[in-house]
Amino acid sequence: MLKHLADAMAPDSRCLIVEQVMTNPPTPLVAYTDYVMLNIGGKERTLKNFQELGARGGLKYVKHWPSKTSAVGVIEYEKA
Repeated sequence: MLKHLADAMAPDSRCLIVEQVMTNPPTPLVAYTDYVMLNIGGKERTLKNFQELGARGGLKYVKHWPSKTSAVGVIEYEKA
């Protein structure tokens, strides 16, 4: 999906992903959420995982804005 998005992006486009970002070690809530996601074929990701995922999709990681009140943050990418 990210590869298709990267192909459609203009040079000055930005992709913003709002997602829970897992720390290492994870908080109990994020660890539980990761376990639940495993049951449906998904997983929670660390910031490094998001950087690698974007790179595989043709995107360049720009910045991460963490939330002050939860594990959810915004990850910004640009076209690589």
